[in-house]
Amino acid sequence: MKNFAFALAIGLSMAALISSASAQEYMQKSWAVQNGDTTIIFAPANGKDLNVPELQAFSQLADSQPQMARALAKNPSLIASDTFVARYPELQQFLAQYPGAREHFMADPGNFVVPGTRPE
Repeated sequence: MKNFAFALAIGLSMAALISSASAQEYMQKSWAVQNGDTTIIFAPANGKDLNVPELQAFSQLADSQPQMARALAKNPSLIASDTFVARYPELQQFLAQYPGAREHFMADPGNFVVPGTRPE
């Protein structure tokens, strides 16, 4: 009976290790979807590269300026427009406080705004 319990414990431990390894393997995979001449690459998120305080500050700004957030969600390249930024003093302050934010926004606008997620 002791041998059976020992074998069962080892079997369960091995199953847990295998399922954990399978989950890690799945999380590390990326894949691509071809749509016409556009290739979209899906990969696991890497939270280490995120500037969380910058994203939180922008989220607060977007909540206080929903019109600005909707405009940027519709056309993320507006962040590069000094004319657009000049219309929103709070956005100017944000960009001054986070000097790399404009480049981060242009590289990954989905980290900041997603169309249809801000209130009208």
